[in-house]
Amino acid sequence: MNKALIQSVMLREIRWVDPTDNFADALVIQTYVYNVQLENYMNLPWYSKLLVAPPEAPLRFSGDSSTGLGQIFAKTAVNALNWYFEGLGCEVQYNYGDIHQAYEIWDKLRTDDVFNIDMVGLVLLYGAEAPGELDLNINTIAPIEIRKILARYNGFGSAAAQYGNEVYEYYECFLRYNNSRR
Repeated sequence: MNKALIQSVMLREIRWVDPTDNFADALVIQTYVYNVQLENYMNLPWYSKLLVAPPEAPLRFSGDSSTGLGQIFAKTAVNALNWYFEGLGCEVQYNYGDIHQAYEIWDKLRTDDVFNIDMVGLVLLYGAEAPGELDLNINTIAPIEIRKILARYNGFGSAAAQYGNEVYEYYECFLRYNNSRR
């Protein structure tokens, strides 16, 4: 994969981090802690539940948020990882429906910058080549397809298309810069 694709997404995502991202991350952590406490409470014997109060539910729940340098959702990362592992002939490795596995990936995205940057590349590749996505070969793509790949990183619809057009401008700058450094 051309590193300009990763660089352009990283520039865009890092530039747009704001305090609401920290709030969204805090909600995910709070929700996970509550779910673990509830799971522990539910596993208590019935007679212990007579003496122990259930955990107090948070005011707001959020099981996922875009996080880390690449602002990636755990669900997106799990889908990309599973697609990658299936392509290698491995069994699916992660179950997003398992709160512990989903949180493990989300927390790694949040705390491990190298993992997050690697996932930016994998999410771009997944969006480009996975069946049912764009079905493109990332090594033989035209500029219009690059815009589609960059848009797909952000989702679907007109806002994603606008994102793809914006990030494509960064992509062209990184291409020129990277080629001038050779």
